[in-house]
Amino acid sequence: MNLLNFPYLVQKEILMKMGYDDLFLLSFTSKRMQNLIKSVQWKEILRIDCYAEIPFVFAIIHMDTICRANIACKSEKPYFIETTDAVEIDGNHFSLFGKYTTKFDTCCVIYQTLEEEDIIEVVYNRLDFLFGKNTPVMMWSRKFNMLPKFPQTEITILEWKAEEGAKYTRLEEYFETMPIQKFVELIKMLPRLKEDSKFYKAESLVINESGEEAEYILSNFKGKNAVFYGAIISDESVLTLLKRWKHMNGFHSLVFLEVAPFKPRNIEKIQKELDFQMFPANVNLPSTEIINYPYFRFSFKFPSNTPPTYIVRDDGIVAYITLDKRHIYFQVKSFTEKQLVENETPIFFVILTKNRVEREFIKCETEKPYFIESTEAVGIDGKQLEVCSLFGKLEYTGGYDKCCVIYKPSEKTDIMETVYNRLDSLFGKNKPMLMCCRRFDILPKFPKTEATVLDLEVIERAHYKSIKDYFDTMPIQKLIGLIRMIPRLKKNSKFYKAESLTINISGAETEYTLLNFKGKNAVFYGAIISDESVLTLLKRWKNRKAFHSIVFLEIEPFKPENVEKIQVELDFQMFPAAVNLPSTEIINTPHFNFTFEFPSETPPTYIVRDDGIIAYITLDKGCLHFLAKSFTEKQLLESGYSIRQSTNY
Repeated sequence: MNLLNFPYLVQKEILMKMGYDDLFLLSFTSKRMQNLIKSVQWKEILRIDCYAEIPFVFAIIHMDTICRANIACKSEKPYFIETTDAVEIDGNHFSLFGKYTTKFDTCCVIYQTLEEEDIIEVVYNRLDFLFGKNTPVMMWSRKFNMLPKFPQTEITILEWKAEEGAKYTRLEEYFETMPIQKFVELIKMLPRLKEDSKFYKAESLVINESGEEAEYILSNFKGKNAVFYGAIISDESVLTLLKRWKHMNGFHSLVFLEVAPFKPRNIEKIQKELDFQMFPANVNLPSTEIINYPYFRFSFKFPSNTPPTYIVRDDGIVAYITLDKRHIYFQVKSFTEKQLVENETPIFFVILTKNRVEREFIKCETEKPYFIESTEAVGIDGKQLEVCSLFGKLEYTGGYDKCCVIYKPSEKTDIMETVYNRLDSLFGKNKPMLMCCRRFDILPKFPKTEATVLDLEVIERAHYKSIKDYFDTMPIQKLIGLIRMIPRLKKNSKFYKAESLTINISGAETEYTLLNFKGKNAVFYGAIISDESVLTLLKRWKNRKAFHSIVFLEIEPFKPENVEKIQVELDFQMFPAAVNLPSTEIINTPHFNFTFEFPSETPPTYIVRDDGIIAYITLDKGCLHFLAKSFTEKQLLESGYSIRQSTNY
C-alpha cells in the first residue's frame, strides 16, 4: 500500500511513529516522499552529532526524549549483510541497508574509500534537509584527515595529535571557516594558533592536556568558560591574568575558569595582590555551584578546609575564587560586593530557546545598575516597577543579562509573580520551568515548575514546613536537586516521587530517602550507608518488591566492609566474552545526565531480577553504580548484545 495515497494527517501520524533511520532510508524512494518527511519531522530535532572515526557516524538527537538514532557510513559491507540497495545522488554512488544489529547503528551507508568526503557530505545534506532546519551540529573528530566543515556546527571535539605544521594549518582553516563555536574540547592535542583565531572566541573551551600552553591560550581567550587540565603555569602568570580581569583590562565575558593542577609557590602573595576577601557570616554558600550547559557542566567548588573567598572587580562585581595547592576555581557573579554584603542578590528569569543553548536573562534587583543612566517606570497588573535594557552592555553583563527590573525589597514576591506571568503570557504556552533557590524567602510556586534545585540550610521548623508545603503544592517534579540535605519528609510526600533525585550531602539520611524513593534516577553524594542497608535495598529490586521504576542509582562514597558477601547474596554475574560493552553509558534527561561507569580494572558484572531483567552493577573505587536495563539475561546471552559507547554533549 502506497503511503503517498493517504491523507496528509494520516501520513503525518505514520511518519511521526517511524524511527529516523527508517525515515532516512524511506527518503530515497522519491522526491515527493523526501519532501513529505521534511514537512513533518524537523521541528523535533535537538541536534545532529557527527563522530568522525571508522565508521563515520551521524547521530540524530531527538528533542523530547533525547534518544538517538545512528546512520553509520562504512567503506566495507558487514559480512552478515547479503543484499544492499544501490543509490545515486548528485553523481555520487553508494549502497544502503537498514536495521544493523548493534544497539545504535540502525542503518548503514556503504561507500568507496576514495569517495569518503563526498559521501559524508551527501549524507549530511540529506539529514539536514529532512530533519535539520538550522539544527546545530556536534563534530567529534578522531581522524586528522576527516574534519568536515558542516555550516551548522557549533560544538567541536578533537581527539587527535597535531604534531606537524600541516595539521595546525588545517585546524586554523577549520575554525576560520566555521562559525564561532559554543563549545570546543581538545583531548589529545594542543595547537598554538594565531592570537586572533576564532578558536579563542569559543563560548566554552576545555583542554585536557594543556601543559605549558595554558598561559598562551588563556591570555588570548575571549569566551565565557575555560577549563585547563594538565596545566603548567606559574604564580606570576596567574597573577597577571587575574589582574587583567580585576582591573577590567581583559576577560570581559569570562564567567568560569578552572586550572588544574596549580601548585602556587606563594599563595599569600597571590591573595594579597588580588585582595582576597572572606564572605560575611550572613551569606549562605553551597559547597559547589554548577553551571549547566547541554554539552558540559562547569563546577565551582568551594574549599572544605579553609574559609571561602572572593575578589572584587574595579566596577564592584564579585568573583568567587578558590586557590589551594591543586586547583584554581574562579566564577564571576552578576552582583556587586554591596549587594552580596546586604544579602540582596538578584533574581533571574532565564529563557532557554529550542536548542537549549541560547538563553536570555531577565534580572530583578533592588537597585539600578551603576552603568545605567535612566530607567522606565511601568505599571503591570496594578504594580509599579522600573525597567531598563542592558543591550549592548556586554562588558558589564557577561553577555547574558538582557534587561533589568528594579523593585523594592518589600515587593519582592509580587514583582516575581508579575514578571513570571508576563513571560508566561508572552512565551509560555505550557513551557516547563526550573526553580533554583538559595533563600527561604524566595520559593515561589509557579504551576509549570518541573525541576527544583534547592541550596538551603534547614535550621528552623518554619523552614521545614516551607519545603513540605512546596512539594505538596507543586506537581511531581522531573528533577529535584539538593545541595544540602533537608529534614525527613513524610513517606507519602511527592518529594519521593520525583523522576530524578540528586543530593550532594545525603549523609545518614541516604537509606531513609532511598527507601521511600519511587522515581527512576537517584544520585547520593556524601552518603553514609552500611553494607546491610545496601543489600536490603537491592534485594527489594531483585525480588520485585520495590523500586519498580528505578533505572539508575549512584551512591558515593560506598566502601563495603565485605564485598564478597554482597556479590554472593545478590548473585553477581560476569558478562560473556562475546558481549561488547562500552566503558561508560550515559542516561540523558532534559535537566541532568546520569553516567554509569564500568570498572577498568575488574570484570564488569550484572545482577538478574526475578523476572529475568538485568541490571549492570559496579561496586568498587568507593562508590556504587547501578543501571537497570530493558532486556532479560536470556536476550543478552542469545543475541551477543553489543553496545556502542554513547557520549552526548
